Amino acid sequence: MSGININLDEDLTRQMTVHKNLAQEIIVTNTDKVKLILNDHHKIVKRKIEWVNPVAIFLTVLATILTAKFDETKFGLTPQTWQAIFVVTCIASFVWSVVLIINALRYYNEGTIEQCIDKMKINSNHTSEQQ
Repeated sequence: MSGININLDEDLTRQMTVHKNLAQEIIVTNTDKVKLILNDHHKIVKRKIEWVNPVAIFLTVLATILTAKFDETKFGLTPQTWQAIFVVTCIASFVWSVVLIINALRYYNEGTIEQCIDKMKINSNHTSEQQ
């Protein structure tokens, strides 16, 4: 046991490969530009997901229409009135869903982080050429 010579530092460095990726890109801009770009980015992201609530409403109302028995007068409204309310709500939420889904599809390829960063870089070449 006493004849074993272990040099841990040397053994590790012989078997280790180190990769360096230290290149950096810096964007210098003002707060107003960042706010405008982030507001635009937020609007695009919001348009891409705003269809979720109308679709949920549509599916809920559709499930109600398919499973409920409209056979009692409630809150002073006849069963036919309740059924009509649910049918109209179902149609309206369906149309609302379709409109927002189409709107979301228009922005499908927009609103990425790369696009947001690229917008912050606009005019940076112009500024560096002047210096």
